[in-house]
Amino acid sequence: LKLKDDKGDHFEKLVETLLPLEPNICDVKTIGKTNASDRGRDFIVIEKSYDTFGIPVNKSWLVQCKFSTNSISPKTIPDWVNRTIEHNVDGYWIVTNNDLTPDLFDQLNDVPKNKNYKFETRIWQRNTFDIKLATRPEVFASELFFNL
Repeated sequence: LKLKDDKGDHFEKLVETLLPLEPNICDVKTIGKTNASDRGRDFIVIEKSYDTFGIPVNKSWLVQCKFSTNSISPKTIPDWVNRTIEHNVDGYWIVTNNDLTPDLFDQLNDVPKNKNYKFETRIWQRNTFDIKLATRPEVFASELFFNL
């Protein structure tokens, strides 16, 4: 199986198919048109969660898709922090078909250590994304794929 188009728009559509299959995801809003200026966001996702007292709360995530033949570095998404703050969400979630460079991985994972940041981060890089895809065979019925 192969994506029909190696450009980011098919990758975004694939991510849009996968996200609602995740536990506790109750809404996925597409932002902007494919390959248009979306100000660094592809989706706003609402996830049902619970606080420490077991009271339901909704978390909002800014999801950014990056389809690339190269590793994703801070130069690829230089203003992810500003965009996360600007859109007033609870978390930044990057989804990519490739790997993150060690420095970007560290930046994203170090967010909880920074008292100025009031948001979380989530990473789906190559390995995680491949596992999500492999455990969801229903997405392969999608028009996004060629059968090889």
